[in-house]
Amino acid sequence: FGLEAAPIHFDEYYHLLAAESWRETGTLAILSGEYRRTPHYTQLVGLAQQALGGGIWAARLPSALAGAATVAVLFLWVRLALATEGRVVRVPAGTTASGHPASGHPTSGHSAPGHPGRTEAWLAGLAAAVLPELVELSQMVRFYALHGLLILLAAIPAWSLGLRLGSPGAAWADRTVGSTGGAGLRAIVGPALLCGILLLGALTLQSTTLIAGLAVAAGVLALIVTGHGWQLPTGRTLWLLIGGVLLGLGGVATLAAAGRLDGIWAAYRETALWNAANRDHVTYYHWYMKDSLGALWILYPAVVIVALARAPRFALF
Repeated sequence: FGLEAAPIHFDEYYHLLAAESWRETGTLAILSGEYRRTPHYTQLVGLAQQALGGGIWAARLPSALAGAATVAVLFLWVRLALATEGRVVRVPAGTTASGHPASGHPTSGHSAPGHPGRTEAWLAGLAAAVLPELVELSQMVRFYALHGLLILLAAIPAWSLGLRLGSPGAAWADRTVGSTGGAGLRAIVGPALLCGILLLGALTLQSTTLIAGLAVAAGVLALIVTGHGWQLPTGRTLWLLIGGVLLGLGGVATLAAAGRLDGIWAAYRETALWNAANRDHVTYYHWYMKDSLGALWILYPAVVIVALARAPRFALF
């Protein structure tokens, strides 16, 4: 697969040397120390080399598989999401559930395409497949490609959760309790639990997962608010939203009382020595993406506008 073509990056030696030690002695030793960051990924690298041989291509294979899976998952999610959004029928005031006005005359509308989302899914998949960053990270003995895959997988049940909570007529939003309400509750708890498990898995790889978790939560909130006509929801959905906010504030208050907030802030402000000059460069990632993606990054605002016009809720999430 060409996984031996790229020269070994110095960061790869962390896993390569620790994985060799793990295969031989069961430890993650490098000289007189140990490499304790992401030990499970290092062990995965060791298992791949043990099963397929000790070459660099075997060590890079887990990352390559994660990168390839990211492309496939993105394609399938875009296909499913746009097909789902295309099936949403909004009933204007003064019409019946079948789409006819109260006077009895049918309303005019746009017919849905035969394969909604297929073109967009192919474009998203192909763009991801040739994305320079993903291609590079998928050929490194590092955990970044796997981390990105876990974040993407966590976003999918979160998106499903936001759609359910953002549907005013959903069983969960009903105040009554019965078999339908129980089914609605399971439909809420299931995606939330799956999203949490995937984010916890990603957190074992990168502490920056906390930022991704906040972004996912913001996306769910956006789906809820837009689903209720840019108004706060009512019923159980409102109480769930209030409970989530109180839980988050309680967590922050607990960390503050324990004196942990300063340490967390310092950890997120920590900068490697080679990049220390950019520690306070607030536009760093803009220029980084511009250098990496070129015209694609410059055109990104226009792409967002087109996406919002074609599939507003999915694009907003």
